[in-house]
Amino acid sequence: MPSPSPFQLHKFLVMIVDGDIAASQRLADEIRNDARFILLPPQTNAKKALMLGRRERPAVIIQDLYPDGSISMDTMAKFRQLLPHAKILIRTDCQQIEPLLMALRLGCDGILLKQDQSTRMTDALACLLDGQIQLSVEVIRLIHRHIRNSFILVGNDRMTERQRLVLQMVADGKMDKEIANVLRLSVDRIKKHIAELKTILGATTRTDLARRTIPQTHTDQCQLNQNLHQSAIDSNVHS
Repeated sequence: MPSPSPFQLHKFLVMIVDGDIAASQRLADEIRNDARFILLPPQTNAKKALMLGRRERPAVIIQDLYPDGSISMDTMAKFRQLLPHAKILIRTDCQQIEPLLMALRLGCDGILLKQDQSTRMTDALACLLDGQIQLSVEVIRLIHRHIRNSFILVGNDRMTERQRLVLQMVADGKMDKEIANVLRLSVDRIKKHIAELKTILGATTRTDLARRTIPQTHTDQCQLNQNLHQSAIDSNVHS
């Protein structure tokens, strides 16, 4: 199926949710001739944004993702529940891997960095509406680096997705409070996750736990790469 032309974007409504008024205005100017849009004032809170989304039913929502992931993450999840057929595009300066991965897990359809000048926004919108995921090259690099340096425990059904995130952040040297802030959990809850991870992996110390996230042999790394490649293929098939 060919991608919609910029002219066809006139049929669709784009809602821009970003506290950076200058960035929002530049974005609005970029798509002004090719798409209808709603530009929310910078002081618009999440409740008002959700009410407006329910009323206007935009085809695409473009929103920022702040570095700590605290403001937009919950709003994005509620947009996804409220407007399941809308496309959600994150446009941000954030280059921290945990919030970016969490946004993808919560169902956003693309992440573009504001500094990325290689992608025309009208082209990105057309591709989104055609069902294609949009990622800046630097975001792809960040995800690739994260996967390459991570040891995702293949076949370990006893570990939850949240425990995997905690394990990776422990391996990255983050303290309990930092992990709690990223995952929006209490420090006590993080301590409980770490204790459970030690039991699952047979680790006795935090250092030992972090060490167990690193593939020990070339065979381990090859098997990991093979599984990750198959997972990427499966994700594309089902997207």
